[in-house]
Amino acid sequence: MKKFNTSIITIMAVTFFTMSGFSWAEQVKQSAGKKIVTVEQAKDATVTAMNTETVTEGQDVSKKINVNTATSEELAAIPGVGEETAKSIIAFRDANGPFKDLEELLNIKGIEQETFDSIKDRLTVQ
Repeated sequence: MKKFNTSIITIMAVTFFTMSGFSWAEQVKQSAGKKIVTVEQAKDATVTAMNTETVTEGQDVSKKINVNTATSEELAAIPGVGEETAKSIIAFRDANGPFKDLEELLNIKGIEQETFDSIKDRLTVQ
């Protein structure tokens, strides 16, 4: 009986690996030329994608926006800012003069530490 159970397990394992092998081969074939990422990179990319807006073709996301000269539209286009916060940034700037450093954004209603941390790399003070 023990030999019979071992044989069944062996057959099941071979069947599983054969089917899995086909599946893996198909996945490799379909992903030819695509970038392979680690699980951690995929998790980071998923979180990033969930926390950002769509970037339009040709939009330069590496260019930092000067909070002292930016328009409401430029500020609102930053993921995590939006129209109302952009208006608040400009109103604060108009009432208090140019920003001396980015941390002053934390004085604006609606910009908490988490929001600030998510947008600060897209902004500059000049």
